[in-house]
Amino acid sequence: AKVLKGATGVTVTTWGANWAGVTTWGQTTTEALPAATAEWQICFKCHSGANSNVTTWGGSGAAAWTDLALEFNPNNQAYHPVIQALPSTGNRRLAAGALTGGWTPGMVMTCSDCHSTDSAASAGPHGSTVKWMLNPNTTGTKYYNWPYTSAANNGKNTGTFVNGTGTSTVPGSNFCFSCHTWSGGGGAHTGCSSHAISCVGCHIRVPHGGKMVRLLTSPNAPARYKPNGDGTGTTYMHSATRPASGTIGMGTCTVTGGCNASEHQNTQSSYW
Repeated sequence: AKVLKGATGVTVTTWGANWAGVTTWGQTTTEALPAATAEWQICFKCHSGANSNVTTWGGSGAAAWTDLALEFNPNNQAYHPVIQALPSTGNRRLAAGALTGGWTPGMVMTCSDCHSTDSAASAGPHGSTVKWMLNPNTTGTKYYNWPYTSAANNGKNTGTFVNGTGTSTVPGSNFCFSCHTWSGGGGAHTGCSSHAISCVGCHIRVPHGGKMVRLLTSPNAPARYKPNGDGTGTTYMHSATRPASGTIGMGTCTVTGGCNASEHQNTQSSYW
C-alpha cells in the first residue's frame, strides 16, 4: 500500500547501551531528512530525543510524553520489537505460548500495531477517542485499557488497576491481552497466590521498553514508569537489593507468600 511513500524520517547511526537511547543520530537538525523506510523513523521525528521538545510537548505527570528512542533501544534488557526482532538467544524473546492475536516469536512490530485511530474515516495515525490511541492491530479481541480497568482512565493517575491473580485465573481484560497470554508469564503469574497485585506493581507503566528484563519495575524506576505514571504507587520489585550479576531471586521481591525461588529466577542481570 506504500503507506510510507513521501514521508521523511530520522535514522540512527549508533544505539547506546542498556537504557542509554541513541548516541548518534544519522543526520543533523540542519540536514534534509531522508525518506523513511520504516514507520518508527517517522514517529521518532516528534516522539523521541530527535525532537528537542519531546519532554515539553506532551504535558507532565501521567500525561507526559516519553522518549521512544530511549525505550525501544534494541540494547535494552527489555523492549517491544519495533526496531528489530527480539534476540533468539537468552530469554528476551517470548515463547509462542506467551503470544496470541496472530503474533509469533521473532516478528517485528510497527508503531501502528498498537497505536491507531478508532475511526474508519481517518486516513492517518492521529486522532482517537481512546487516550494514547491504544488500538491493537491483532487478529484477536482488542482491549483498550491500561493500566486501569477502564480505558476512560488511560493517561490519568487514578483508577482501579488491573490486578494479577497469582493463579491460572486470567485477570480482567486489558491492553496487554490483545497480544499476550496470561499463562505465558509462567509461575510469576500463575504459581504464587500472593501475586494478586496490580500488574504495574511488577511491570513498568509505559511498556515500550525498559532497563530491567521482562519490563520489570522497581522503586528506582523513573517516575513516569511507576504505577500511577507520576512517581506514585506501590512497586514490588526491589532494585535496591538487586545484585550486579546473577539471578533475580526471591529477595528481589517484597511480596510475601508461598512462592519458591524458581518462580523468580532469571539469568539476565538488570536493575534500575
